[in-house]
Amino acid sequence: MLSHADNMKMCQTGRGTPMGEALRRFWIPVLLSE
Repeated sequence: MLSHADNMKMCQTGRGTPMGEALRRFWIPVLLSE
């Protein structure tokens, strides 16, 4: 089970958070929206 601090790192995806920066760096679009 994750600690509270580890859970917050994994769940918060806003700009400036560790997971948010990882998602913005490695984002690969899968489908076109049109």
